Amino acid sequence: MSPSGRRAVIAVATAATAVTLLCVIAARLPGGDPMAALEVAVSALVAIWLLLGARSAYRGSRAAARLGSRCRPSQVAGVECQVIVGGASEAFVLGALRPRVYVGEALLLALAADELRAVVLHEEHHRRTRAPLRSVGLEAWLALAGRWAAIRAAIDERTADLERDADRAALQAGVRPATLAAALVKADGGFRSMGVGFAARADRRLRGLLEIAVDGEDRTPARLPYEWLPIAALATIAVACQVGGSVPLS
Repeated sequence: MSPSGRRAVIAVATAATAVTLLCVIAARLPGGDPMAALEVAVSALVAIWLLLGARSAYRGSRAAARLGSRCRPSQVAGVECQVIVGGASEAFVLGALRPRVYVGEALLLALAADELRAVVLHEEHHRRTRAPLRSVGLEAWLALAGRWAAIRAAIDERTADLERDADRAALQAGVRPATLAAALVKADGGFRSMGVGFAARADRRLRGLLEIAVDGEDRTPARLPYEWLPIAALATIAVACQVGGSVPLS
């Protein structure tokens, strides 16, 4: 696990322990309700996170609507895609609830057949795992993090994880690391703000592909699914207060 990932895990564990202790103490105070204040605060945090996520999802649906008139459905390397007529050399998945793979016409001309297959298999993995919805959660969490560098770094690494997972899926389908790397270099970034453009986090992905080509495996450590952290925090607070309220003080 990366240093920023370890710091995030330590922070979560420390917070859960502190919350439990506070709940133990609050439960013994006259008229103390160990759940009320904390659950209200965390519920407010989750509500803000949901609103920010809904805003990102709405932007994505508007972008998909604008692209609709420019697209024609097509099968690219056996994957159902929306080809953007006159589109740039890009590929991405759009749609939080009903994700679709979009490919620019220029990309069809820029890539060889095996490279194009690598791209659409990468994006198909994003579609099947609902990467746009995960990206919405990560973007909302970034907005909540403000300028806290450690959290922003951890979220950025998690976003890179989603891209590497899609790369691994393409490799498992028979794509060679060199082919995927070549497609990555040739493609434009595309919808970078959505976090799901094919060329997103290209530098870290190229390092991972080089490791696979040389060593046979990507040694990048796994990270927690930070995109769902606000909901996990609410559940942690609720459980901690329930446990804390039932723990006797000696």
